[in-house]
Amino acid sequence: KAFSDDFYARLCGARLAPVLDSCRAFKRTFGKHLEITNLLIPGHNDQPEMIGALLDWVAAELGRDTPLHVSAYFPRGGFTAPPTPAATVCRTADLARRQGFEHVYTGNL
Repeated sequence: KAFSDDFYARLCGARLAPVLDSCRAFKRTFGKHLEITNLLIPGHNDQPEMIGALLDWVAAELGRDTPLHVSAYFPRGGFTAPPTPAATVCRTADLARRQGFEHVYTGNL
C-alpha cells in the first residue's frame, strides 16, 4: 500500500517491516508467485520519493519480473482523500516500466 512505516501505522494500524518480510519470504523462501499492488492515495503515498523507494525495494528484493499493479484510489468508508488522478497512476506505471519492470498494470481507471 505504501513504502512508509508512518503510513502503515496511521492508516492500517500495522507496521511496514512485517509486510516486507512476508513478501520476501513468500517469494524467496517458498518460491511462490507474488504480485504487488500499490493503491495511490493523494497526499498519503503518492510522493515520488516514496514511489521510488518502493520500486527500488521490489527490484532488489523481489525482482523486476514481479508484476506491479498501480491503482487509483476513490473515497470510500469515511476516508476523504480526493480520488487519484489518472495521470498520477499512468505516470507511476511509466516510471516502473522505465526502471525495467516487465509486468506493470494500471487499475481503477
